Amino acid sequence: MRRRGIEWCLLLVGLAAIDVWLGSKATTALSQSWENWVFDRQLRDKPAPFRAYLADCARNFAGHARARLGLPAGSEQAAVPAPDVAGEASRRGVAEHGLVGRLKIPRLHLSATVREGTDEGTLQLALGHIPATAFPGQPGNVGVAGHRDTLFRPLREIRKSDIIWFETTAGSYRYQVESTEIVQPRDVSVLKPDRRQELTLVTCYPFDYVGAAPDRFIVKARQMAENTSAARAGNSVTLAALHSRSGPARAQHAGNARAGKRYAGRRTGNRQHQWMRVNG
Repeated sequence: MRRRGIEWCLLLVGLAAIDVWLGSKATTALSQSWENWVFDRQLRDKPAPFRAYLADCARNFAGHARARLGLPAGSEQAAVPAPDVAGEASRRGVAEHGLVGRLKIPRLHLSATVREGTDEGTLQLALGHIPATAFPGQPGNVGVAGHRDTLFRPLREIRKSDIIWFETTAGSYRYQVESTEIVQPRDVSVLKPDRRQELTLVTCYPFDYVGAAPDRFIVKARQMAENTSAARAGNSVTLAALHSRSGPARAQHAGNARAGKRYAGRRTGNRQHQWMRVNG
């Protein structure tokens, strides 16, 4: 009788763990669906009301259902209009937890939105732009963090020379992977700015470790030449200019620009170290 009770307890614990895992996966997937839709609307300089999102989801579901049943596509399968960024200069800076853009690694089929910040609430739903690092289009080192068991899990297959895209409302920036390395959580030198524009991806390591992983997996990539980048034609507005509109952000981004020649001061180092240490 006692053995049966233990078996039932273990079964309930296992079911609860599966429920938590499925809930976490579903939350991330739904958040990514919503934020990708919002970002696509921002690219076309259109509002993003939730009712319109639900309507688009319904149309997409109906379209997929018709395709599976072999039925002709309906009128709602109209082509998506081309991005319109004419109103870009009037956009506000990215606030904390705000949407920064979208990161893509085509070979790995990785596509995920990037929010500002690296707290647990942010990383549960999206990738996070590491505070006090540069933004795409700025001199210096763009830092992006993510969880190894969700959005950044494909990084286990990353290779040298892989292409990474960082899309923003100011333009799309192309990077090429130069190296990967494994470091200790206290080693924030990987986020140190360089003279050239670069991108650093950070996640926990080992990928299959159970519990708080002891190390960090680092991907270093360089922004490709200006004449091969996918910055949108006719749009010379950079994220540096956009973010400088907000008072608190102005000082931070000014510091990022100076950091291209020397490592940022104690405050920057502390904020970077806090992320490397906490998010194991």
